[in-house]
Amino acid sequence: TIDSAPAHLAGCLNIPTWTLLLYYSDWRWQQHDSNTVLYPTMTLFRQPKPFDWQSVIHKLTQRLDIFVNEHGS
Repeated sequence: TIDSAPAHLAGCLNIPTWTLLLYYSDWRWQQHDSNTVLYPTMTLFRQPKPFDWQSVIHKLTQRLDIFVNEHGS
């Protein structure tokens, strides 16, 4: 998901969540971490530079491949 109400709801419910963030994201997501103290089950995928969604999606697909290999299809 993106930084939206579903992301916060999933985080509050301790549901594992992957959240895509802009390079200039909200203060609550801190600066450079891939996790957040607000929601321990959430992983953040942040743009390394403005408008660079390609690398974000690349990281996310790599993580998804690992997840599928570990948990089956």
